[in-house]
Amino acid sequence: MVRLEDVDIDGQVWLVTGASLNGAQQQWPPAYLEPNRMYTIALQLHFTTWTFLPGHHIRIAVSNAMLPAFWPAPYSMNTSLYLNPSATFIELPVISPLPSTPPPPPFTQLQVPLSDILPELFSDGKPTIFNKHDTDLATVITFKQIFYELLPTGCFISALLAFNFTCSHLDPADVRWIAYARQVYVFDMHGYSSIDDILMKNDDESVYPDVDLLTRRHFELRTNLTLHSDQEYFYVALKRQMFNNHYGTADEIPLTFVFNGKHKRQFQ
Repeated sequence: MVRLEDVDIDGQVWLVTGASLNGAQQQWPPAYLEPNRMYTIALQLHFTTWTFLPGHHIRIAVSNAMLPAFWPAPYSMNTSLYLNPSATFIELPVISPLPSTPPPPPFTQLQVPLSDILPELFSDGKPTIFNKHDTDLATVITFKQIFYELLPTGCFISALLAFNFTCSHLDPADVRWIAYARQVYVFDMHGYSSIDDILMKNDDESVYPDVDLLTRRHFELRTNLTLHSDQEYFYVALKRQMFNNHYGTADEIPLTFVFNGKHKRQFQ
């Protein structure tokens, strides 16, 4: 994983763009990398536009992992970078100064219509929880985020995402990701001047607004996902349920989708 970064005069680091490559996929057909062998790897960074201001520094960050975008490899390894000015470099475009009356650009990025921009006072959420705990046996990461949004159409949306990620230090292939999500949609929520005016029900997760749900159309999606791996396989267990207009009733039978899968690992 390679990241191009901008370090400002205060030491703050800004991600500009990046690219990733599974080393086994740099050739065809794919093949495992050989230990203690030097490889030359070229990466094409994702397109972007960025101006480095005076006094800023350009930084390149290289890593073997990037949670949660990439699943850890099943083997322990160390990577050494061999720096050679003729072989180790990054090539960046330099834009010449524009004339005082530049011609129209060959393409134009249109501004998002104002009707599609939701004012901040109608979006909110709870502080994100992110904890990392290391022991001799494993690294455990916990995450929880709750977000609220009130659309101009009167639809209130709440979304909760939580996961627990565990990576064994004894066996790098033993990785487990347990995720849980809830999405609630409540319609006919009119007359509020901001998202702060909507009180939430006093429960553990605070995903339902404190209103009479018997008079409003609403539904909820719940998702449970477990993904884990060993040296040979990925294992997936997914369960998704839709609850429709029966909040608080014990006899509701939700629409349920269940998937269980097993997939062989290749070239990790």
